[in-house]
Amino acid sequence: MRLMLSMPLALVLLTPSCVADSVQGDWVFPQTPDYSTIIQLGREYKIQWAAGLGSWFQYYCADCDTAAVDLWATGSSNFNHEHKIACELFTTPNRSLNIRILTARPASVNVNSTLSVNWTATFPASELSDSPTWVFRFVPKGKDPASTTEQISSSIFVITDPDPVSSSPSTSPSSTPFYSPSTSSTPPTSTSLIMTTSAVTGTETTTPPQSNSELSTGAKAGIGVGSAVGAITLFTLGWILARRYGSKGNAPTPSETEDHAKAPQEVHGTASQPAYLNSPPHAYSGQGYAPMSTDVHELGEPRNPGIEMPAN
Repeated sequence: MRLMLSMPLALVLLTPSCVADSVQGDWVFPQTPDYSTIIQLGREYKIQWAAGLGSWFQYYCADCDTAAVDLWATGSSNFNHEHKIACELFTTPNRSLNIRILTARPASVNVNSTLSVNWTATFPASELSDSPTWVFRFVPKGKDPASTTEQISSSIFVITDPDPVSSSPSTSPSSTPFYSPSTSSTPPTSTSLIMTTSAVTGTETTTPPQSNSELSTGAKAGIGVGSAVGAITLFTLGWILARRYGSKGNAPTPSETEDHAKAPQEVHGTASQPAYLNSPPHAYSGQGYAPMSTDVHELGEPRNPGIEMPAN
C-alpha cells in the first residue's frame, strides 16, 4: 500500500515543468500565443523569462551550458536575418584623456542567475519587409542559430515601424487657415488668423464685445485731437477765401479793359494809314534786272586836261 502511494508522487516531483507548461510558456516577454506581442522599432524592451526555463535545456539544447548561452533574434521562418542581442558592459582606460570608456560587446547569458535582458529594437527596414515576424532563441555559446538545431525558442512576435508616413496614411482631418475680420463696431486695427479644421462648425471670440455707449480713453483723446484739427482747417480755409475775394476789388473796370482792346489808331487819334500801304503794287516784269543795251559809246574827253611839269 505504501509503495502504490509513493510512485505517483515521485513522478510528479521529477517532471513538474514538463507536465505544467511548454517552453514558450516559461517566457514572460514575448508572451504567448504567437503573434500576440507587437514590438516597435526604436523602442527599448526587457526580454524576460521565468526561472523554470533552465529546466528545458536538457531536453532541447543538450549542448548548452545554462551558465553561458547566446541569445539571438532571428526570422521566424528562416535564418536570413539574425542578430545577437545579449551584451555585457565593460570599461577600458583612455590614458590620453585620463578617463575610462564604457562600452558594450556581445556576451553570453546565465539563465540561472539572470532572468531578463534589456534590448532596443534596431533592425534595418529592409529586413522587416522581408521578415516581419521574429523569434528569440537561446543557442550554445559560439554557434550560429542557422548551423544548429539545439535551441530554446520564444513565441513568435511581430515588429512594426512606428513611422506614420511609412506605415499608413494619416487619417486626421486637414486644416485650412482663413482670415476672419473683426466684427466690432469700432474701426478694426488688425486682422486675426484663425486655424480651423473640417470638423469645426463655428468659431468663438475670446475678446468680449465693446458697448457702443462706452468709449475708451484713447477714443476720447482721438475725438479731442480731431476736433482741434478740424477747427484749424476751417479757419485756414476761411482766411484763404477772404483773401481771394478781397483781391477781386482791385481788378480793372470793363471800360478800361475795352480801351486796352481798341486799335492803336483809335486810342492815339490817327485815322490815316501810311501812303505805302494804300499804293497799288508794282507790275512784275518777270525779269529780275534791266536789259543791257548793245550800242557802243565812246568815252568823252576828260574835263581836266593833264598838267605838264617844267623841265629842269
